[in-house]
Amino acid sequence: MRVRISRRGLLAGGIACGALAAVPLAREGTVEHGLALIRRQFGPGVAADPAVVTFLEDYARLRIAKRGLQGTLIETYLDYGGDRLGLMSRRIEALDDDIVQYFVLSTNILQVVRTGARLDYAGFYDPYDRPCANPLSAFHRDLA
Repeated sequence: MRVRISRRGLLAGGIACGALAAVPLAREGTVEHGLALIRRQFGPGVAADPAVVTFLEDYARLRIAKRGLQGTLIETYLDYGGDRLGLMSRRIEALDDDIVQYFVLSTNILQVVRTGARLDYAGFYDPYDRPCANPLSAFHRDLA
């Protein structure tokens, strides 16, 4: 059985697919994916804090966007809900681990969980920018 399609039909089908791809039905980028992750890991009370959104926006700008084409592909994959399909699960797990690691290093979440303090996000922790800084030390936010 041979399927024949005209050039016009192929062009019309391509335009229709392009139009559907240009308007995502459920957009979920790095920030929304990260919010769902923080909600699962630390609870809805922590995820509701505006500092979490600020952190995730910085994460997307400083960790995802700096990856160039790979970052663009990750963002597009999350925008279209690809993480819910189960594809690239190892990459998504690595991304989740990276988000949690930088969240712990950039905020006082350990103190929030331990004492119920207010979440403090002063800036994105970059070990390459300040390699000798240890945000979990006794001299930083009194966590020891």
